[in-house]
Amino acid sequence: FKPLSLVIVLMMFCYFTRDTMVWVFAESIANHRVGIKPENIGLLFSIHGATSLLGPLLLIWFMRRYGKDKLLLLGILISGAISIVVSQTHSMLLFSLMVIMWSTAHFFTYSCIMGFAAAADSKGTVAAVAGAAVMGGTAVAPAIAGYVMDSGGPNLFTLGIIIAVLATLTFSGLSVYFTKRSNA
Repeated sequence: FKPLSLVIVLMMFCYFTRDTMVWVFAESIANHRVGIKPENIGLLFSIHGATSLLGPLLLIWFMRRYGKDKLLLLGILISGAISIVVSQTHSMLLFSLMVIMWSTAHFFTYSCIMGFAAAADSKGTVAAVAGAAVMGGTAVAPAIAGYVMDSGGPNLFTLGIIIAVLATLTFSGLSVYFTKRSNA
């Protein structure tokens, strides 16, 4: 229950809430808004899945050049921006490009958050609880997404995504602060 542990768990929870909110409606957006045929949506999401390995590989490569604090903030901003574009675009090309980039950005950032969680304590407790926060965020996101979409449509839905991104950024900033404070 240390502040660092709590903010890492909350960061993970908000991160997966935002990501899953978009994922809930990704197929519907692809089909109904941008006009991708259902048989092509599966192919697009397969490519999306295949590119997920690039995220951790890019993180390893960038970790040699930049600090993990900057990479965490950058990952949250990029994955958040992708979510916003996916939730608002009417362009088939832009939607497809964002979906393909989505998994790379997602797993880049997820790996970075797990790095913070693993470094937070030597017993691995924070990393284990962060894993539970993944499931918590994934569990509440469909209800939030459905409620927000039903209440206010795509614009309120995107506002919900922006709020989740800002919450994730807030908790990531606090995790960087508490990490530096505990290392001092």
